[in-house]
Amino acid sequence: MRAVTNGERALAAVKHSPPELILLDIRLPDIDGFEVCSILKTDPMNHQIPIIFISALDDTNAKVNAFRAGGIDYVTKPMHPEEVLARVATHLALRQLNIQLQQANKHLAIRLNELETTSTVTSSIFQVAANQVADGMALRTGL
Repeated sequence: MRAVTNGERALAAVKHSPPELILLDIRLPDIDGFEVCSILKTDPMNHQIPIIFISALDDTNAKVNAFRAGGIDYVTKPMHPEEVLARVATHLALRQLNIQLQQANKHLAIRLNELETTSTVTSSIFQVAANQVADGMALRTGL
């Protein structure tokens, strides 16, 4: 676990060593948490990192903005450590399942491509054979 004190340091820390999950406050001294989240979510290297907002702001607008920026959860202060740990565990488990699903999809896409290639080759072989049979029949019948 790493803690940073502002948005720029958060972005630099993630770029240097992407974490499995980010706990992010909205109120930061330089750029706000919404912008940090948006920047991370537009980066292909970091867009899948789950971001949980933790903030003293308890209004609906702040929560909606957090989700629009790309956050996956929102915890209001004062927070209960057990609740935060449960949410972190849940989102880490979901992230792991998502990674496994993506790997399975890549494997299936490769396998599908192999099968399509095999099907194309087999179809071509059968077409050549059918043409040869048709040519042979035409020679025998004088067509």
